[in-house]
Amino acid sequence: MRYKLTPNHFALLAFIVYSLVFMAYTWPLMWNFSTHFIGKPLTGDSSTYVWNIWHFRYAIMQGSNPFTTDMLFYPDGTSLVMHAYTPIAGIINLPLNQPILALNIVLYLSFIFSGLGTFYLLKHFNINPFLCIIGGFIFSFFPYKTAHLLEHFNLELTACIPYFILYFFKTFALQPGRFLPVFVSGENFIYLIIICILSLLSDYYYSIYLFYFTILLLVINFSYPRVANWSLKRKLFIGIGVLIVGHFIVRGLAISGIDDKGALWWTPDMASLFVPSSRYWLFRNTNWLSIFEQQYFRYPESVEFILFPGFCLFILVIIFWLFRKKNPIILTDLMKHIGIAGIIFLLCCFPVVVVLGRKLFYSIFGLIYYIPFLNNVRTPSRYILMAVLLILPVLLAGIQPLLSKYKHFKWIFAGIVFLAFVEFWPIQYPLISEGNVPRVYKELATKSEGAILPIPFGLRDGTEEIGRFNTNHYFYQTFHEHPIIGGYISRLSKANKLQINHSSTALELLHLMNGDTLNSATKNNIDLPIKYIVIEPASISRFEPYFDHIMTQQPMIKTRVDDYLLYEIRK
Repeated sequence: MRYKLTPNHFALLAFIVYSLVFMAYTWPLMWNFSTHFIGKPLTGDSSTYVWNIWHFRYAIMQGSNPFTTDMLFYPDGTSLVMHAYTPIAGIINLPLNQPILALNIVLYLSFIFSGLGTFYLLKHFNINPFLCIIGGFIFSFFPYKTAHLLEHFNLELTACIPYFILYFFKTFALQPGRFLPVFVSGENFIYLIIICILSLLSDYYYSIYLFYFTILLLVINFSYPRVANWSLKRKLFIGIGVLIVGHFIVRGLAISGIDDKGALWWTPDMASLFVPSSRYWLFRNTNWLSIFEQQYFRYPESVEFILFPGFCLFILVIIFWLFRKKNPIILTDLMKHIGIAGIIFLLCCFPVVVVLGRKLFYSIFGLIYYIPFLNNVRTPSRYILMAVLLILPVLLAGIQPLLSKYKHFKWIFAGIVFLAFVEFWPIQYPLISEGNVPRVYKELATKSEGAILPIPFGLRDGTEEIGRFNTNHYFYQTFHEHPIIGGYISRLSKANKLQINHSSTALELLHLMNGDTLNSATKNNIDLPIKYIVIEPASISRFEPYFDHIMTQQPMIKTRVDDYLLYEIRK
């Protein structure tokens, strides 16, 4: 008797595959799961997320609102509502009280359920279970995801996206030519609401993407029966007209100086869609890739310009296109609609069409970056995530008949899968642990209450930096638990920026950081509400004379802790 695999067996197989891939791609993280996290020890955003998780529980235990803080930007504090706060991880940490462990649990589960959600979404379209497993792997581990794993953990929380789309289709039925869908399932609607809540607790970026997807799908469903009957000439005429009008509208908005939250600056070069990154094992030590990144990425060190989805996907697109006539592909209207939506999300990556450094024209899709509130979702390259997810069902549905029709195609497809596994493999990630925390911050944990002024000093958000604030202070604060002057947040408020102008000490420090020389008539007292000053080794030569001068007028104790200087103000 032949044993038959059930859908649950395939789901279990998918779970095992995704778990093994996560362990392999993040090695040796699994062996240090509660003590280490991925990130650059001195730079990058990784420490921010450990702080997020720590602060959420800290605020709850203090009986305060976890979505505001005065632990940064002390004493005024700031809101965390538009910050990449990942409260879902903070909630998991409530019983654990281990921020690093909570972070790694959330990341692991997100990769697993991103893959499983895609598996079930593809299964909803009657795609072969093995292809569903491969599709889940591609969505969960393609380069956008593994690149951002170096520092943007909020962007790894993609598990709700495929589940939202799946349960939207289970909850509503679309009728061609009609805008509003038909409600068909109350039970699935409850699941859909739960998914929406989990999405909001994960990352607001993806919640807005799901909003865009819903509106876009309804518009496509409404207009497709009408547009499909247009002649090719009419389609070309209207398409070119939209491109021309869109160029002048968006260009006019850009020239006018209306705030686009920096979105147009962050537009990736379209060539990067076809060029792999040197951050991956298969392409490491490739000089021409490094030269390309240096020449055509506005900020080469940033992962935001990595748009390449993988050669495996391009091969699937080519196969889909070449066999479309020999092997007529039967796609439902719904699959066509989500495929069109995927292409539109891809076009959203390019509010400015730039090819090899040349700005060709402004795209009509640049308008979304001028919509108030929604333009907080301001990094164009991140739309590639939705494009890949929505194009996958169409590609796999088109390729599925080839597996049974052509005897040797299974081996070709196996080679494509192997290529995907190899080319998605990132260079080994650096890990951060308690051992990266300088001793001076551990000693501060034993000292009495009082705010810390870290030197270098400054304020940062995603678009602006005043002075310099090192992100490693996020991780350090989880040890010493003292408020900090300055900080780094996703969106700085005007009040945060004005805070510096109210302090002559802060202004003097910024002058010193800019290389200016202060005259001998500098202030005799510090007018910031602080008790401790910590100067990092690279800044000692510039700032030690300044604070030594203040010591002659204001009682302070100066201590050297390893390579750091610690000043403690006596009152």
